[in-house]
Amino acid sequence: MSHSKTLIMVFGLTLGLLDQATAAQTDQVAPHRVNDCKLVGHEHHSKWDEIIKKCTNIIELGIDEFLVSAYVIRCAVYIEKRKPQLAIQDCNKAIAFDPKSFAAYRNRGSAHAYLNNYQESYVDLSKAIELTPRDAKSFNNRASLLLKLGKYRAAAADANSALAIDPNIESAYVTRALILALQGQFDRSLIEANKALSLNPRSANSFRSRAIIYLYMRNFGACDSGFE
Repeated sequence: MSHSKTLIMVFGLTLGLLDQATAAQTDQVAPHRVNDCKLVGHEHHSKWDEIIKKCTNIIELGIDEFLVSAYVIRCAVYIEKRKPQLAIQDCNKAIAFDPKSFAAYRNRGSAHAYLNNYQESYVDLSKAIELTPRDAKSFNNRASLLLKLGKYRAAAADANSALAIDPNIESAYVTRALILALQGQFDRSLIEANKALSLNPRSANSFRSRAIIYLYMRNFGACDSGFE
C-alpha cells in the first residue's frame, strides 16, 4: 500500500484550526467542525513535525468539536512517518469520540496494513467504505491490500470502484496493471502502468511497477528504466 498517498487533511485545518480552537475557548467564535481541509502527502514531509505539534496543541485544548479532526490528521502524519502504532492509538481515540469517522477507520486500516495486520486492515477499510461509499481512497487502499493478499478479482473490483469515483488515482491504475500482468495480459498491463505515470511522471512506485511488468515479460533491458 502506498503510504505517500495516505490521507493527511492538513493546512486548511492545522494552520487555521489551532487559532479557531483558541478563539473558541475564549468565546471569540463558536466552536464548529472544520471541513475546508487540503490534502497533502509525502511531498510535504518538511511540515510533518509542525503539523504534529499543532494537532497536539489542539488536542490539549480539549474542545470536543476539534478533537476528532486533530486525532485523524495526526494519525495520518504518523503513518507517513512510519509510526503505525502511534497512528493506531490516535485513530482509536478519534473513533471513541466519533464512531462514524470514516477517515479514522481508513487511516487505521492503513496503519494495520503497514504492520501486516491484514485482517484488521480489511475490517477497518471495509468499515470506512460502509460509512462513506463514495470515498475513492478507501476503495483504493482496500484494493492494494487485496492485491497483497492475492485476491486479484476482489482487488480489481475495488480498483475499478475507486477509479469510477475518481479517475485520477495513480495507485489504482498500478493495482490494475499488476493484476493484468499476473494474468499474462502484458499489453493491457502496460497501458494501465503508463496511465499511472501520466498522472504522476515522478512516481517511483509507478516506475517500479512498470519495471516489474517488464520482468514478467522477460524484457530485461526495458525493466532497467523503471529503477532509474
